[in-house]
Amino acid sequence: MIFNVYANDLHRHSDLADQIFRMRARVFKDRLSWDVNVENGIERDEYDDLDPLYVMSIDDRSGLLRGAVRILPTTGRHMMGDIFNDFFDEPVLAQSPQIWECTRFAIHPDFEATLTPTGLNVATSELLLGVCDAARASGVTQILGVSEMPMLRIYRRSGWAPEIVGRSARPGTVAIFAGLWDVSREASLSIRSQAGFAAGLPATEAMAA
Repeated sequence: MIFNVYANDLHRHSDLADQIFRMRARVFKDRLSWDVNVENGIERDEYDDLDPLYVMSIDDRSGLLRGAVRILPTTGRHMMGDIFNDFFDEPVLAQSPQIWECTRFAIHPDFEATLTPTGLNVATSELLLGVCDAARASGVTQILGVSEMPMLRIYRRSGWAPEIVGRSARPGTVAIFAGLWDVSREASLSIRSQAGFAAGLPATEAMAA
């Protein structure tokens, strides 16, 4: 199940909020060793205070979090404009009311993966579908994101591959890219087809305004 909620309404779902930020600490700090701030097992940053939209994959049976991603408009403060552009030789200029930025894409390490016909984690496909459909519903035409190069094959297998608009390969670091994902009905149908989702499923349960 896909569940969307804005940060200003996340207090209504305190258990899910706790799961999101504890999952992020485990994934980004413990597993990937990113330079992120963790306090009491919680990973949050200043961008969580800007009322982002959280797209979540929720297990239908247990109600527990399987994965989550954070979305912010590019017209205000966002990570590409503030931080990520320093990683690239040329700045990535993608600031528009029709472009959203996705960050903190994470799959919960405790969940045993259920796989799609193309071998992807179902939670991964649900998150991508959730992002695409939420963007379409809001009139957004592109998603901006930064990812490690090995993830590119995952996106291609998902049926929703980006246009690469920037590359970086600093010494001693994993090569990364900046990408733009086109948002469209065709993209949504492609993700569903690759994941083997039936028409109308998985449904988005709610979106807090």
